Amino acid sequence: MRSEQRRAWACLFVLLWFVPVVAAADDETPSAERLEAIKLFAHGQRADQRGANKRAIELYTKALETEPDYLAPLYARARVHERMARIDEAMADIDRAIRAEPYEPASYSYRAALHVTNGDNERAIDDLWKAVRLDPDHAVSWYRLYAVHYSMQEYDEALKCMDRLAMIAPESATVLRQRASLLMLMRRYDHAAIDLGKAIELQPENAALHQRKAHLLDRQRKYRQAMESINQAGSLDPDDVSIRLDRAMLLARNQRYSFAIKYAWKLIDDVPGYAEAYRVMSIAHVGIGEYEQAHEFVDIALEVEPEYALHHWQKGLVYVAEGKDAEALGCFDRAIELNGKELDVLCDRAKLLARMGRVDDALAGYGAAVELAPNDAYVYAQRARVLIDAERFDRAGDDLKEVVRLDGELAEAHLLDAALQRRQRRFNRAIASAERAIELNPIDAQAFVLLADCKRQLGKIDEASHLVVRGLRLNRSNADAYRVRGLIALKLGRAELAVGDLKHAVELSPTDRENNDTLLRVLWSLGRHAESLVHAKAYVKAVGHNAHAASLLGYSASVAGDYEAAVAGYNRAIELDGLDPDHWLNRGLAHHQLKQYDRALVDFDRAIAIDGGLAKVHVERGNTLIELKRYDTAIVAFDTAIGLAPDHARAWNNRGYVYELLGKDDEALVGYAKALQLDPKHQKAYHNQANILIKRGNTTEALKVVGLLIDQFPDDPQAYLKRALLNAKMGMYAFAWSDVDKVKKLGGAVPEPFLAKLKQMSGRDG
Repeated sequence: MRSEQRRAWACLFVLLWFVPVVAAADDETPSAERLEAIKLFAHGQRADQRGANKRAIELYTKALETEPDYLAPLYARARVHERMARIDEAMADIDRAIRAEPYEPASYSYRAALHVTNGDNERAIDDLWKAVRLDPDHAVSWYRLYAVHYSMQEYDEALKCMDRLAMIAPESATVLRQRASLLMLMRRYDHAAIDLGKAIELQPENAALHQRKAHLLDRQRKYRQAMESINQAGSLDPDDVSIRLDRAMLLARNQRYSFAIKYAWKLIDDVPGYAEAYRVMSIAHVGIGEYEQAHEFVDIALEVEPEYALHHWQKGLVYVAEGKDAEALGCFDRAIELNGKELDVLCDRAKLLARMGRVDDALAGYGAAVELAPNDAYVYAQRARVLIDAERFDRAGDDLKEVVRLDGELAEAHLLDAALQRRQRRFNRAIASAERAIELNPIDAQAFVLLADCKRQLGKIDEASHLVVRGLRLNRSNADAYRVRGLIALKLGRAELAVGDLKHAVELSPTDRENNDTLLRVLWSLGRHAESLVHAKAYVKAVGHNAHAASLLGYSASVAGDYEAAVAGYNRAIELDGLDPDHWLNRGLAHHQLKQYDRALVDFDRAIAIDGGLAKVHVERGNTLIELKRYDTAIVAFDTAIGLAPDHARAWNNRGYVYELLGKDDEALVGYAKALQLDPKHQKAYHNQANILIKRGNTTEALKVVGLLIDQFPDDPQAYLKRALLNAKMGMYAFAWSDVDKVKKLGGAVPEPFLAKLKQMSGRDG
C-alpha cells in the first residue's frame, strides 16, 4: 500500500483520541478546567486543519496545561510534531501518553510508526507486538507490522500479518487486494488469484482490482486472459494512465504490435515524456522487426529515466533480436546492477548466455532466479528450455514437472514439453502437448509451428503445411516457421524453395542454432558445399565466441575439400570448448585428409582420453593406423570399437580390410559378411567382399555379390565394371559390353588394358 494510504490509516486511528472526553464517568459533569481544555483543543484543531502548525502546537500545549489528564491534545500535538519532522518531540508526547494510559494499543502502534520514521524497525516491531497483545483485533497495528516486515523483505512474516488482517476484516476488498499483491511478489499466484477473485466479487466496479488481476495473469504469461481483465479495468476507468499503459503492453505481449503502437502513441500524445509508453513502442517495433525504431524509442525512455532497470533490459532485448549478444549482455548487466531482483532480466540474461554457448553460466543464472522466485513456474520453464537445447533431457523433465506442479495451466509448460518430446523423437506425445498449449493459448505461433514439425516428422505433410501457414499468419517473423516450411518443401522435392525458406529463417534469427544447423545440413546434402561454407562463416560472425558454430565452419570447410580451413575451424572450437571429444575427432579427420597422420592420432587419442566410450573415434583411429601400416594396432582399435558397439558395421568392414591387407582373406570375409548383415547398404563392404571372391576365382559367388551391390546402388560405375570383368571371364561378352556402356554413361572410367582384351576376346570394336 502506498505511503499516503499508510498515513491515512494512521490519521484515522489517531483521530479517535481527538474526540473530547467530557467526563471521567458516565454521568460526571465536566470541570471548568476540562471545558476550557476542550475549547482550546477545538481551536487547535481548526488551526491544525489550516496548516498553522505553530499556532496548533501553542493551543494544544495550553489545553494540556489547563487539563494535564486530557490526552486528546497530546496525541494531536504529537501528530503536528511528526508533520514538522520533529520526531523526538512527537516521541516524547507519545511516551507521556503511554505513561498515562499504559494499556492503550493505539499509543504503542503510533510510537511504532515513529520508530519506523527513525529507521528503528526492531523497536517498531516490539511496540506493535505490545499493541496486538493488548488488542488482538487492532487492525492498524497488524497493518503496520506487515509494513515493517515487508520493508525488511521478511515476506513470510508479512504474510502472517496480512492473514490476521483478513480474519479481522474478511469482507475488506482493500485487505484482499493487498494480500494478493504480497502473494504475487512471493510468486504464489494461485493464492493471489483466489484473493483477487473474492475482492472483485465484493467490488466488481473497482477498476484497480481488475488491473491487479491483469498484472497477475501477465506474470503467469496468460496474456489473452490478462487482456480481458485490463479491458474490463479500462471500461471502468477509461482515463487512468496506468491502465492505458497496461493495455498497450499487453497488446504487445499478445503479438498485436500495430495496436500496441497505436495505443502507446495515444498515451504519449496525452502524457508527453511518459517513459514507459516509449518502452512499449520499443517492444512492439522489435516484434515487427523494426530494430532501428526500437532503439530510438527505448533511447527516449532512457533519457527520461536513465536509472530505470527495465529500460536497460529493453535495450538489451533489441540487441538480442539483432543478434548483437555482447551489447545485449552489457545492457542486462547494467539492469541487474540497478535492480538485481528483476526476475525477467535475470531469466533473459541466462537465456542469452545459453544462446552464446555458455550453458553452465546460463544454468547458474537460472539458479539465482529460482532462489529469488522458488514458486515461479516461468523460471523453471525457462531453465527447462536451456536444458532441452543442451540435450540434458532428464533434468529438463524434472523442471517441467515442477512447472506443472506450480501452474498446470501455463501454456508454455506444455509447449516446452512438446519440444522435449520432439527432441526425443516421441512425436505423438509432442503433438498432444502442442495441442494442449494451443488450447490454452490459441495465438501462440510457436505452438502451431512445433505441431507442424511433428506432423512433418510423421509424414503428414498436408497437415503440417496447413499448420505452418497458421503459425505464419500469427507471426510473420517466426524464424522456426520458415525452417519447418523449408523442410516441407524439401520433402516435396522443391529444393530451391526449401533453401530460400531456410535462408530466410536464418536471416530472421541469425544466431539460432537449429535453424543454422538445418540450413547447413540441407546445403551439404545438396552438394552446395561452397555455399555452405559462406553460411557457416556468417554463422560464426553472428554468434561470436561459440564452439558449435566454429565446429560447423570446420565441417563445412571439410566437405568443401578445404582441409586447412577445416583444421582452423576446429582449432577455434577446441579453444572455446576443449572438453568436447567431437571437436578433437573432427580435427583428427581433417589432419587425416591432409595426410598428417601423426597429428591425427594425437587428436584421436585426446578424444578417447575425454570419452573412451565413443566407438567412432576408435574406428577413425584404426583407419589412420592403416595408413601408417600399423596393422596389428589397427585391429586392436577396431576390436575396441566393436566391443563398445557390436553393431558398428563400419568397424567390422574396416577390420576385415586390415585382415585382407595381412593376407588373411578368410578373416576378412568374416568382417565383410558381418558388416553387410548389420548394414545391407554398406557399399564398401560389397566391393571388398567381391574383390576377395574375384581374387580367389570364385566368379559365381562374386557375381551374386556384385548383383546385390548393383541392386542397392544402381548408379555405382565401379559395380558395373566389376560385373563386366566377371562376365568377360565367363565368356558372356554381350553382357560385359552392356556393363561397359553403363560404366561410361555413369561417367566412370574403363581401364584401357581391360577394354583392349575385351575387344580381342569378343571380336568387337566396342
